[in-house]
Amino acid sequence: MVLSCRNVLSNFRCIAYIKDLMPEPLSVLYENPNQSKRAYHILGQKQGKLCIETWNPTKTSCENYEWFISGVPVLWDDIDPQDLYKKIVTEAADHSHVWGLPRGNHPDATDKSRNLWQEIQNIFQVNVHESRDIAYTAIEDCIKNHTMKRETNYLHNILGLDNQGNLCQLVETGKLEDLGQKLAKRNVKRALCVDNSGSITIQFYKKGFPGEACQLAAAPNQRPPGTAYLVVVLPDAGFGSL
Repeated sequence: MVLSCRNVLSNFRCIAYIKDLMPEPLSVLYENPNQSKRAYHILGQKQGKLCIETWNPTKTSCENYEWFISGVPVLWDDIDPQDLYKKIVTEAADHSHVWGLPRGNHPDATDKSRNLWQEIQNIFQVNVHESRDIAYTAIEDCIKNHTMKRETNYLHNILGLDNQGNLCQLVETGKLEDLGQKLAKRNVKRALCVDNSGSITIQFYKKGFPGEACQLAAAPNQRPPGTAYLVVVLPDAGFGSL
């Protein structure tokens, strides 16, 4: 199985690390993970087991992990909803995923929505290494002067771990926290959003690499080239229904 996680190395706060290939995590330009005063939320492998946890570069060595990627937390144990929202605001570098702010060539985009998106992006970038409280306050000071509605129609790709450590995936449109709660009903405890909309792809290679790929999921606006993918080796080629 090949699962896209294409925010990685495309967006701020979406870093990647592979122990055998790099001495420290990689990030986009103008971000240095080792300078971050707030923790990243990572999906990775530690001591041979998958984990979703926070990684603080000032407290924990990346060498404790075989690999990890970071994403936007949409479910985090029993955290207070406002605290989860604060995490989302300060980790989601594409603000169209959080609020109704169409940009680029989106049919609903306007000069106003594009300019506001860019204003928030500038603030996000300036505070990309700051503490969560400082970054959140800076962004909130901007958006409180505007009528902002939460985004509920964006397609998101979410990966989580259940209470037995099994990897779970949800690809669906909706508000980020609501999608997290859908996974919670499947006994998932923590989950990260790893890519969105046209970046999302799920492919199944029944005979492995190299071999023919079966496309299991993708959006109509899929953009084939991508930066990062998670390869999952299944115990067999069978499927079962939930």
